[in-house]
Amino acid sequence: MKKSSIGISAGILFLLAGIVACNKKYTDTAAPAKSPNQLFAAFRYTPQTITVTAGRDTVVYGDKGTMLHFYTNTFQDQTGKTLTSGTVTVQLVEMYKPADFVANRATTMSGKDLLQSGGQISMVTSQNNNPVNAAKYGVGFPQPTPVQPTMALFAGNTNNGDSVTNWNAADTTKPGTSAELTTTNIYGRPFIGYVFDSSSSLEYTNCDAFYSTDSVKTSVSVIVPDTSFNPNTTEVFLILPTINCALSTIEPYVGSASWNPYTKTIALESEGQTNMVPAGLTYKLVVVTNKNGQYYYYTQTGTIPHNGLVATATMTSQTQSYVQAQMAAL
Repeated sequence: MKKSSIGISAGILFLLAGIVACNKKYTDTAAPAKSPNQLFAAFRYTPQTITVTAGRDTVVYGDKGTMLHFYTNTFQDQTGKTLTSGTVTVQLVEMYKPADFVANRATTMSGKDLLQSGGQISMVTSQNNNPVNAAKYGVGFPQPTPVQPTMALFAGNTNNGDSVTNWNAADTTKPGTSAELTTTNIYGRPFIGYVFDSSSSLEYTNCDAFYSTDSVKTSVSVIVPDTSFNPNTTEVFLILPTINCALSTIEPYVGSASWNPYTKTIALESEGQTNMVPAGLTYKLVVVTNKNGQYYYYTQTGTIPHNGLVATATMTSQTQSYVQAQMAAL
């Protein structure tokens, strides 16, 4: 669905945020025949198509309310030359809820730290089918209420096709790397959300805060029926609804700590750390498998115990449409 752009001539006060991109690696010694990205590609959202004119100061909105502010010098060709005319096509995916994160394999972790998410987006930009880069642009993430923690702008990518998105941010102690909630009218349209004016990531961009708690951090693992349910065919997602957070088995790589074929156990693990999840939080656990085109699904809910969560997944064969419906309801 195409959207028309809104040309503007006046500047807008945004709050600065710095970005550091993060690459991820899949280090399982036995490479899968198909990556998890390929195995679960059917669940990814179809991007919205937005068209804007290069060289113009323009504000557009996504279907879920994401605000994008493209400046006169935002777009660049592959040589770094600023584009001053012509149509730029923006392919936008908006992700604000755990269901969105899980479907697009863009979860909310920065290394081994949990992030409380205010939403995330991914974009691909092109002109005449040629890739387009961005010097910087503004982005606003709408929020349901004005009561949220102070957020910072994070960036990530999925350069490695076998990895989920992992996030990193600039030093948030420096001025301009975080944003307070904005409650205002922006060019005649009410907007409640976090606004940043200096994003340059055109892959994945996230509005997040590190989640801090005094609760003990513990581990989460899942016992699967047999060794054919392994990190090459199966993903485990842990959703923490109260902080809008989702974790996955590959955060950011599969290593010896996350798969034990002797006990048939898949564990949540990142950077060698398994004790990442605060006890006492309510959770939704989702296990999904794609073996040769046949899907299997399992889910359970509860509260993270202080001695760790070990779940036994009773995987049942399901259709793709059933799994998609279940994931959409998370």
